[in-house]
Amino acid sequence: MKKRELLLLFFFMFLSVVAYYTDVSSSKYLRPLMNTFSGLLLPIHELKGNFVRHIEEKVNTYFYLVDVQRKNAELSKRLEELYLYRALYDECRMSLDRLSENIDVRSSLVRRYAIVNSKVIGYDHMGRDEFILINKGRVDGLEEGFLVFSAGMLVGVVERVFSTSSRVLTVYSNKFNMSATLLEARKNYFYQGGWKEGRLLYVGQEDEVKVGQKVVLRDTREVIPAFFIGMVSNVESNKEDFFKKVYVKPYADIRRLEYVSVLKVKP
Repeated sequence: MKKRELLLLFFFMFLSVVAYYTDVSSSKYLRPLMNTFSGLLLPIHELKGNFVRHIEEKVNTYFYLVDVQRKNAELSKRLEELYLYRALYDECRMSLDRLSENIDVRSSLVRRYAIVNSKVIGYDHMGRDEFILINKGRVDGLEEGFLVFSAGMLVGVVERVFSTSSRVLTVYSNKFNMSATLLEARKNYFYQGGWKEGRLLYVGQEDEVKVGQKVVLRDTREVIPAFFIGMVSNVESNKEDFFKKVYVKPYADIRRLEYVSVLKVKP
């Protein structure tokens, strides 16, 4: 900075200090000049204040509109998601109805019982139809002992449960055993699976069992619906034996099954 500029700066500083301590503005000679100067500056101060308030209002309005726009965008996004979920829900309902029609599961049955529809992904490699594999497992809430059926016919029972799949023991396996009865009667017997026919055990010589009668799984407690197991194919009676030999041909055609339903109830 040049020497002249420094001197000028110090001079103004000196005048400011002198004016402050001597209270020059209160002098009767300078007071009219100061009042005139203040009167000239007052509109400028008012204009400045109005301008500042106007800018503050505009800024607040801008931030408010930005916040409203952001909330509107979020609401629009949620509304689109709801529309999507509704469309998916409707599609699932239609798929369930179509699947129910395909496997003959009544809608009332679906609403009353906890049912899991699944796809068959494997069959008995020995060709004896003793088991199938399905694509639902522990993550879908399946447990060992749940009944498996298709179109009102009993397919079997869940034997082993894995994470995302399960092994189903079918009515053709000699390991399959379950209480059963005839459609026309209420007397309980015992069905034992077998290839290619199962057996209805503990049928007394006095019991009237004929070829063609339907064998069903019927729960007297009405906890589970009645499922058809098969039809009596042959009856052998020997008076020397205490029980008749009753053979049952299962209804389920295992290797034709593509989808089955799992009833989440243990008999």
